[in-house]
Amino acid sequence: MKATLLLSVCLSISYVITAQEEIPKKANTISINDTISALNYFGKITETLLENGYGILNSDQKNGIITTTEKPFKNGSVKLNFLIRENKVMLRGDYKDNLSIDLGGVTSGPSWSEIRFIGQRNSIALNAWEELHKIALQIPGTKQYLIK
Repeated sequence: MKATLLLSVCLSISYVITAQEEIPKKANTISINDTISALNYFGKITETLLENGYGILNSDQKNGIITTTEKPFKNGSVKLNFLIRENKVMLRGDYKDNLSIDLGGVTSGPSWSEIRFIGQRNSIALNAWEELHKIALQIPGTKQYLIK
């Protein structure tokens, strides 16, 4: 009985560790693969973005590109970029914080940074990744996390 319990605990811990290692640190691209055509992906992504409060800045179905407008989230703003091909979508994004610094009369405002899987809990970098990932999870297909 104790051996069975110990084995199940070890397997559970192993599963959790494996699940956490799925997304490599510094991943900046989510690749989504399925048997869906580019046209169907285009429609699904547009629908998903609008349902989640994103505006469409650029939408080019011929070239398979969708770019969103800036959308506020927890402690900053985010904008997403999609490259859509037959059976495949590449998703990336950028974020900025809402902070500005004034040093000796020189003001430095927020600037855009690439969304990557980095940062600590509740950091703007990790919150931006979670926003990107939330959208990716709503798009059908197998997810792969890449460093490009």
